[in-house]
Amino acid sequence: MIIGFTNGCFDVFHRGHDHYLRECKRQCDYLIVALNSDRYCREVKGQDRPIWTWGKRMKFVRSIAAAVIPFEGRWDRLALEIRPSVIFQGEEYRKDGDAWLACRKIGWKTEGHGFDVIPLVYIARVPGYSTSEEIARHGLQKEPSEATTASL
Repeated sequence: MIIGFTNGCFDVFHRGHDHYLRECKRQCDYLIVALNSDRYCREVKGQDRPIWTWGKRMKFVRSIAAAVIPFEGRWDRLALEIRPSVIFQGEEYRKDGDAWLACRKIGWKTEGHGFDVIPLVYIARVPGYSTSEEIARHGLQKEPSEATTASL
């Protein structure tokens, strides 16, 4: 069984996200997505993000992925715990133009054979679809948090 792993904010789920996750899923038997928390999205994307709450983002991601994990922090450390067969990233994270790279699993020693290696596969973007473009195109604003709406 091929276990795939990816991560991200997946805010304002759009055609580009759908394409990315379906392409990841096509290349593995079981896709695990580490979905960044609202707090982490604010930390890396700015105070006006995420537009959608974690719960809403999770529903869209879960419609494609086999498992969704709430997550904050470095994806590579979580990957060490999950031990996937393949890791997927968007092509915007490609550093040297290769179609794929081998990512060394730090600390994963196989039975006397040194370090294990995992393929890191880059998925092409859908032109014209990004979260920033969707926010600008539709004039979207941040939704109230789940905690705020629950107390209303």
